[in-house]
Amino acid sequence: NSIPKWKNYGSQCERGLVTRHKRKKLTTHSTNWQHLCAMWGGLLLIALGIVGASAAGQSLAWQMQTRWKYTSGHCRVVKAEVVPSNNGYELNIEHQVEVDGQVYRATRNTEQTTPSYNNLPDAETALASYPVGSLQPCWYDAADPNRHSVLVRRDMDTLLQSTVMAVSLLLGITGIWLLRR
Repeated sequence: NSIPKWKNYGSQCERGLVTRHKRKKLTTHSTNWQHLCAMWGGLLLIALGIVGASAAGQSLAWQMQTRWKYTSGHCRVVKAEVVPSNNGYELNIEHQVEVDGQVYRATRNTEQTTPSYNNLPDAETALASYPVGSLQPCWYDAADPNRHSVLVRRDMDTLLQSTVMAVSLLLGITGIWLLRR
């Protein structure tokens, strides 16, 4: 009298149809599978945690350095174009710092890294955020605005990056917990 493998193991035990040897073999197989899933899940979570934490950490470090070294202000966009790059398209945005009616030389620093896009329509959509002649938020060296300025299209998102960092660390900790179970 053979019982198919897909039948419920618990009901087989209750009916006494599974021997002690078979019960141990089925339990060991199930436990090994659970450990394997926990191990790979833990490794995946640790990897996601490391990648997320390093990206957020790099962005937070840049933001803190920018806030510590530079002054928040406004810059006028004097040139804005999409240019081809190795990986697609980049925005070439030139701006001038304007402080108390004085205009400083044009510079091309934009955000932490130059905004890049895989296709032309996405790049052109982003370019629309930088109309020539518009005032944009920026950070500049108060001692010498000609020396360095960085155009920042969006406000410094320290809270967002801190949240990403916390979630990434939580993922990593969960992954470690899964590996140690």
